[in-house]
Amino acid sequence: MPQYITDFLVSVFAPVLVSAVTMILAFYGRRLMLVGVDYLSARMGQEEWAKLSKIVDDVVHGIEQSPQFKDMLGSAKKETAMLLIRQFARATGITMTEQQVDILIEAAVSRLNAPVALATVG
Repeated sequence: MPQYITDFLVSVFAPVLVSAVTMILAFYGRRLMLVGVDYLSARMGQEEWAKLSKIVDDVVHGIEQSPQFKDMLGSAKKETAMLLIRQFARATGITMTEQQVDILIEAAVSRLNAPVALATVG
């Protein structure tokens, strides 16, 4: 096959393939995160889960909306959120692993971004 045909096919189909793979990974990544959230909510008491979930949502929303964190990279924002949530959990006697805090933050970010994703699609 001539090189110009190969180059054309790659230029046309590569972005489509990358988009398809990204959508598949996002879908299954979200499913795995939801399984983690379900596990955590079942493991904790209902009242403790509701309190912690609200705090995580507030921390994530606050960091995303605050001008103080506007220029920070996502990873730095996440580290800040993890630190604040761990401090809260320790102060209230809630025991959590790094992975559990990570799952809660990812779920909160997903909920925060959900209206934006729907607005841009529709």
